Amino acid sequence: MITRIQSLSNHFYADITQVPSALQKKHLPSLDGLRCFSILFVIIAHVNEYNAALNSESIHYFFGGGVFGVHYFFVISGFIITTLLLMERVKTGNISLKHFYLRRLLRIFPLTYLFLIVLIGLNGPFHLGLPFPDLAGAFLFIKNAGTSSSWYTAHYWSLSVEEQYYLIFPFILWKGGVKTYLNVCFLFICLFLCKNIYEHYSSSPGGSLQAIADIFLSSNFLSILVGSMTSILFFKTGGELPRVNPILLTAAHIGLFLLAFFSFRNPKLFGLSSLLSSCSIAASIFLLIRFPYGPFHRVLNNRLIAYVGKLSFSLYIWQQLFTAHQPWAQTFKYGNSIALNLIFLAIVAYLSYNYFEKPFLKLKERFK
Repeated sequence: MITRIQSLSNHFYADITQVPSALQKKHLPSLDGLRCFSILFVIIAHVNEYNAALNSESIHYFFGGGVFGVHYFFVISGFIITTLLLMERVKTGNISLKHFYLRRLLRIFPLTYLFLIVLIGLNGPFHLGLPFPDLAGAFLFIKNAGTSSSWYTAHYWSLSVEEQYYLIFPFILWKGGVKTYLNVCFLFICLFLCKNIYEHYSSSPGGSLQAIADIFLSSNFLSILVGSMTSILFFKTGGELPRVNPILLTAAHIGLFLLAFFSFRNPKLFGLSSLLSSCSIAASIFLLIRFPYGPFHRVLNNRLIAYVGKLSFSLYIWQQLFTAHQPWAQTFKYGNSIALNLIFLAIVAYLSYNYFEKPFLKLKERFK
């Protein structure tokens, strides 16, 4: 028994030498579909929560203020980023951090900075009252380090989490290899669980140390790391599982979604809530890539749904102007119309992706 455990441990920590066939596709199926539903969660939650005409308690409960949708984005991001880094390591024998950071810069910075420049342009005529600390925090991707006083840059907290992950964890994978990376991930998860259990039973505030722990031991980093470790698991196993009946596969996806939803931020689960929710999402991603068939797969790969998923980053950045507190709400008739603003959002996201972001995405391909 001990020998068997040791053998499994050695295999799990061994370096990765080949790319599973399911990950060799240029485009991984279903992930854009997941992004589509994730961004819809965010948009519906914001429209409901910040417009007095709606504000339905049931919608608020189901969509969780939009954070549950971002939770999906984090797990997907961790999976994809780690997959790309490991593929590069297998094919070239190394990871080019320079090219990695150039690709991330070309994907994220142009649109995020364009949005901030647009906000500054709107600040004068519409009197948005943007505080300098808010803009500075958004420009520097440190919005998760404090409370946001401006609605218009509040969503940059999630971008800050991602950028901080990019700065730290790919470096660990490059420098220390898979074994060190996994050990750091396991250590993070243990510290995260200890922190959450301590907070649940402690009645005294933790001061500055607590504030630092809240940033670096957050459930958001946990979600990204779970997605990342799922990618490593896929490489280790090759995704080798017996073929599953499409009906059972669909039932498994629905069950995993419900488990992720009902466990997400469930106070009765202490620190396990985010971990359990992230693992459920990660398991669903694993199954979607390993078994690209069934009704659930067909829905996620519907052309319209997949295309909305491609626009998800654009939609996420621009939605803050259109879902609530629209600067132009009182400047013309129907300026605060939810339907009209959502149409504007769709148009702006489409134009943004096709005529502003695509040139940078094409440039990004040069650094693969």
